[in-house]
Amino acid sequence: MQWLERTGNVGDVLAESRGKKENMQLEKAYSYVFKNGTDHVPASLFQKRLSSKDLKLQPKTANVTGLQLVDLIANPSCRDLICRKMGQVMLAPYGTRVVAILTKNKYLKSPASGKIEGWGTK
Repeated sequence: MQWLERTGNVGDVLAESRGKKENMQLEKAYSYVFKNGTDHVPASLFQKRLSSKDLKLQPKTANVTGLQLVDLIANPSCRDLICRKMGQVMLAPYGTRVVAILTKNKYLKSPASGKIEGWGTK
């Protein structure tokens, strides 16, 4: 959301379909955030920067390239955050390389301190 706002773009949200119950829960959560925002992002920003109030879902069998990329990036990023919070070092070679690239080039950093926490990670 913040990137869309900073760059003046509008985006769309596409998620991987799971089961009927899980899809309904995800759609409900998306709808809530779209209508009410979060503690840190107002609803008006979601409504301004997202092209639809409806979540789009595709099954894994659709083989959507963007969803495959998300899997390759999000999993190592999440594992790294969990390891940091637990005081552990992530040892997975692929994940370590992905996190190094994200840290160097992609995560938003505080303009004052260069700190990523609270800016590019939560």
